[in-house]
Amino acid sequence: MPSPLLQDRYEPEYIFGLLRQGCPAELWPLNDGGNADYFWFDCFGNSRQLERKQWGEVLGGMDRVEIQLRKEIQLADATDMLIEGVVKATQWGMDAYVWDGLRYRYSHSFGDPDHPQQGLYSKVMAWLWQLEKAGITTWFTFSQEDTARAIATFYHKSQEPEHGTLSRYLKPKIHIRELNPQVLSLMGIEGAGLGRVRAQELIAKFGTVYGVLTAPAEELSSCANMGKATVSKLFKAIGRLQ
Repeated sequence: MPSPLLQDRYEPEYIFGLLRQGCPAELWPLNDGGNADYFWFDCFGNSRQLERKQWGEVLGGMDRVEIQLRKEIQLADATDMLIEGVVKATQWGMDAYVWDGLRYRYSHSFGDPDHPQQGLYSKVMAWLWQLEKAGITTWFTFSQEDTARAIATFYHKSQEPEHGTLSRYLKPKIHIRELNPQVLSLMGIEGAGLGRVRAQELIAKFGTVYGVLTAPAEELSSCANMGKATVSKLFKAIGRLQ
């Protein structure tokens, strides 16, 4: 019998009730231990978790969400995020809507004539793109009912050792070795502009992200074809003085 699907005790009871109709779901103090809102093991024994957010939480604090995700990915083999609701780009920023059971109703505005946030939509999409590159897939649902259906589907599909989706159309892919987590973390520093090759060379020389970020500027400049301009860009991204 597969292990149960765990839901954090502070998540909506309505979602839990729906999940229990088709999954062996249990309530658990997941957030108290630093885990995401939903947690389970797949058929191979790998731990998987899912962080549920609403658009208002994301648009109101992408930095806070990213810090939370950075902590959570250390506690499971795979971590994804699910964003609930609907958003629309406006001339001043973005508007968020939630489903009230009958229709979508306005929830929050981010940006107005007095405090415009032009480009917010592009910023959010770029952020989600970077999360995907870092190994965090983002899923989108419209309501709590859809969220429960999605989570139940993820849980059940993860209990199947094999499936043939697209196998009739796609050629077998070459397995690509996973990057060193230190390399991924270095690549994920926003604004540093460090690509895979350069990040790999830096980690190979200094061993860890901490070693790179605390290395003397002259050593960094002579490594991985960095140059003074690139080192300055890195220091600016992490708030380090020259």
